[in-house]
Amino acid sequence: MSRRDLHADLAICNAATAGPWRTSPDGRYSLDIVSIPEQVVICSTDSFGDGAHDARFIAEARTGWPHAIGRALEAEREADALRVRALAAERKLAEAESEVERLRGVLEYFAVSPIFRFVESPHSLRQMAQMALRKEATTDDQAQIDR
Repeated sequence: MSRRDLHADLAICNAATAGPWRTSPDGRYSLDIVSIPEQVVICSTDSFGDGAHDARFIAEARTGWPHAIGRALEAEREADALRVRALAAERKLAEAESEVERLRGVLEYFAVSPIFRFVESPHSLRQMAQMALRKEATTDDQAQIDR
């Protein structure tokens, strides 16, 4: 299924006689589709068989299609905005995962080091982690650590 140009379709709708439209009272052989309130005849269909359904479709399409196209265009705009937000979130997630790995490495430096570092150290584990972070921290990180 090929994608339609919704802006072109909306322009076609907007170029037609202003709506809303309705079917005229049942005629013996044909139904007129007329504009409201001017009663300008837009077209006619047979009043038997599928003609009545066709007339209703044509009349309802005058207001229904511009509405549906407008909603579709808005949905496309929202989808585009959500795609941009999703990409930004993926980038932030990758940055956060990278930072977690960096901090894990810093903490592993102390955790994997010989146990006597902890046994002989007068510092608590939290203080040791803060010292490790200070060793690896940027200037911005340092302000966070010192709080």
